[in-house]
Amino acid sequence: MAGIPKTPRSGGPKTVAGKVATSRNATKTGVYSAMAVIPGESEEEFRALHDEFLASFKPHDVAESAIIHDLTVLTWKKLRLERLEKASFVRSLDWPIKAFEIASDVSVNGTHEWLFPLLESLTPEYLKRYQLQRDYIATLNKSGITPEEFCAMPIHCPALYKDIVAFARGYYTFKLADPAPESFTALEHTSDSHGKELFIQFALRELWRRIDQIQHVGRHLTKIQAAVTSIKEKRLLDLIQNQGVMRAHDDLSRAFYRTLSELRRQQSWRQKISAIDVTPEQINE
Repeated sequence: MAGIPKTPRSGGPKTVAGKVATSRNATKTGVYSAMAVIPGESEEEFRALHDEFLASFKPHDVAESAIIHDLTVLTWKKLRLERLEKASFVRSLDWPIKAFEIASDVSVNGTHEWLFPLLESLTPEYLKRYQLQRDYIATLNKSGITPEEFCAMPIHCPALYKDIVAFARGYYTFKLADPAPESFTALEHTSDSHGKELFIQFALRELWRRIDQIQHVGRHLTKIQAAVTSIKEKRLLDLIQNQGVMRAHDDLSRAFYRTLSELRRQQSWRQKISAIDVTPEQINE
């Protein structure tokens, strides 16, 4: 049987994405370990796999049983490598994309990164909703929002009021699931840039900033989606070309087929021995 060619070794990943993936890559864990079942794995599943090999090859002596055990261990490690490799792929594709990775293709910065995982949600209806909120905030900011105007917000712009409640939960604890607008009118917030002010004024300013970010991403949505897709494809390619993973696959495959060949030689030798005619010569009477 022709041997599997060895994968040439490299000096490690050269790209930022490759280095990030390698730093989180656990696909080699336990591949070269002498221990068959490592912590977190199932002894019962390993024994079930071993029983399948026993049923398939039906060992007749200790030597064949030992070889079958080796085949079980090698197969177990291959399954582990495939499982961990899949998990590594998923982690890499889910790893947050940073603005600097796509800034050469589209005008974005760090303030837009929170929207990258939400690109599929930025439908025309979604963008229209936030345009309406922006328009409503603009009317309030002309003279500064009053407590009376805020209390009327659940009627005139319920989506904005809902967003303000969600925003406020990052700063305060409310007993009710849907707190009344009167619960906010006396709240204050202090910052270095604006000093002490009503919390609702602070919340409206922050939501205005977020809406600007949403609208910016919405205007460049097609380019951003293309750039994000390109980054994910590059990460996937880097993982596929990971020399350490490929080398581990190759080493396990070579060891498996080498061990399988040894088992077949052992069984062939036993069959030949069994076929030798050892019937005693008949004694002429």
